[in-house]
Amino acid sequence: MVRHPDRLDVHRLRLKAALRVSGTELVQGALADLFYGCRHSAGAAERREALQWVQPQLNPLVARRFESHVERCTLAQCNALATRHSVLTTPTLDAPQRLLRCSTDDSKALASATLRAWHAGDAAAQEAFLLHCRVCRDVLAFMLVRRDILRSGHELPAAWRAMFTLLQQEAVAA
Repeated sequence: MVRHPDRLDVHRLRLKAALRVSGTELVQGALADLFYGCRHSAGAAERREALQWVQPQLNPLVARRFESHVERCTLAQCNALATRHSVLTTPTLDAPQRLLRCSTDDSKALASATLRAWHAGDAAAQEAFLLHCRVCRDVLAFMLVRRDILRSGHELPAAWRAMFTLLQQEAVAA
């Protein structure tokens, strides 16, 4: 693919492989590479076909953003639709800090694991989770866990309340 970035057949094979993996990030990265790599060799029909093929696995907002590039592919090498799994393109730095370090899929999986650790009383895993949230600014994972803990009737420990305040302050400052 790197040697021949304009080969649509290679991009289609990569999309097919990405579709076999759960989550959206691999598919999104492969599609961004297809749009960029085949911007001169593929027409709108080929781009639309690729988008329709993977659309069920994409976030609807992301799919609409790709749709805006179907007719006249204006995707730059550095763009907001690229992911850390893109090969030909790179994500822009104006993306949220969390997206540069972990995907939505990663945040959801980490939240699920942390809830299991919470119910098991695993303090070390909870501490590691809070460190992850602080370093990666992973508001999504934190809010998913926080919501479920509060719904179950538990009160958040001081470290969790402090993390909530910190993440709120960073969001306001941004």
